[in-house]
Amino acid sequence: MKKLLCVLLILSVLLTGCVKESRQLPKICSNAYCLPYAKEAAKTFLAYSDEEIGKFIFETAEEDAYGSLIAGQCDMIFCSLPGEDQVRFANERGVTLACFPVLLQPENGADPAQLFAVIRGGEEDSLAGSLAQWCAWPDGQELARTLGFTPSEDASK
Repeated sequence: MKKLLCVLLILSVLLTGCVKESRQLPKICSNAYCLPYAKEAAKTFLAYSDEEIGKFIFETAEEDAYGSLIAGQCDMIFCSLPGEDQVRFANERGVTLACFPVLLQPENGADPAQLFAVIRGGEEDSLAGSLAQWCAWPDGQELARTLGFTPSEDASK
């Protein structure tokens, strides 16, 4: 009996290292325009599968995205800069917003509006925070270019 228990204990210790680590998936909301970029960025930077991406990246209306982020119902959003009402709403709840420039979105052929990866301030070291920062860095900008978007670094050209 003792030998059996020892063998089971050794097997359980050995098998523990073989089990795939479970990842905490961040919840990301994106407007329709940025959704393809959000999915590709997650696949590239976070090495998530298409199946995993479908579990944590959601299309949402921009007006709902900031409320969800401020309330802690999502970890990151892709949209334009917050308006006065959204900043006031965040301030009333003691939330700061960290915005990382990502893409330019043409609006009806007029002046382009810049889109951002936005997280709650102080969460830059989280998985969503790392992704938001990566989107604004050269690799994230290059991914935008390969997908046919205009990266934010090209805004002044």
